[in-house]
Amino acid sequence: RAQTGRLGPVMEALGDRSSGLQLDMDAVCEFFAAREPEELGFLERLESHGGREDFVAGRFADEVAHIAATAGVLRRPDQEASLARFLRVMSVNAHTVPRVRGAMLFFWLSMFSHSCAPNATYSTDQAGGGDGGEDRQQSAAGGPP
Repeated sequence: RAQTGRLGPVMEALGDRSSGLQLDMDAVCEFFAAREPEELGFLERLESHGGREDFVAGRFADEVAHIAATAGVLRRPDQEASLARFLRVMSVNAHTVPRVRGAMLFFWLSMFSHSCAPNATYSTDQAGGGDGGEDRQQSAAGGPP
């Protein structure tokens, strides 16, 4: 899509709401669709906030999954619920990585006991604008943990 400059069916259906997204939802849905269920089975162990109606990103994930299913992005229409859970898991556990214009899921880090009220940030941006590219973690107070 980036090569043609045209939006895929999911991003097109999202319209103006897609402008703030850091990820191409068509690419994420296509990634999911290209996998066999057993390839993503390990994600069942991760939190998705599936039962929370107040989880805005979760409602958005459900909507994206519905659009993908009706637009024919999925191999089978019965994958809609699985895609919604996958998108919810990604929204809760993955981190966007601007350097690669994508997202990464750190499985074992997601398994640590933690509160959903963040008290630390993780950044993949280059520290101090240098070219070393060191990753850094900061506490909520802004200093090293």
